[in-house]
Amino acid sequence: MNKNIWIIVVITGYLSILPARGTIRNDCIKKWKKDYSMVQYCVKKQEKAYITVKSLPRDEIRQRCIGKWDDDYSMVQYCYNKQLISRSILVSYSDNEIMSMCRNKWRTDYNMVRYCYDKQRKARRSIGLEDSH
Repeated sequence: MNKNIWIIVVITGYLSILPARGTIRNDCIKKWKKDYSMVQYCVKKQEKAYITVKSLPRDEIRQRCIGKWDDDYSMVQYCYNKQLISRSILVSYSDNEIMSMCRNKWRTDYNMVRYCYDKQRKARRSIGLEDSH
């Protein structure tokens, strides 16, 4: 990579983190107090996650995760990834009756829709009803 391009990439990444830098640092100090190596680790981890979160599509999953985890960017990133995985797995589920019930209850919380679906199927099997999946 050309040295000038690399410098631009580094500067752009640094500038994109500036709005959250103070909050991240303060949150890490609040959490880890005088354990400075953990504060340093926390800041690096949160700054990296912040850049990733800012680049995520502005969809219902991102909004749900930000709503739940606010400015804990590593948890927002984790939440987003888990929700995406659950949403992609749900596509393969075929029991429309159970899926409809779970989606009505949990809407776009795909982790909970998946949990609900799996739990309902297991319960239906355990009471001897035919499993249509």
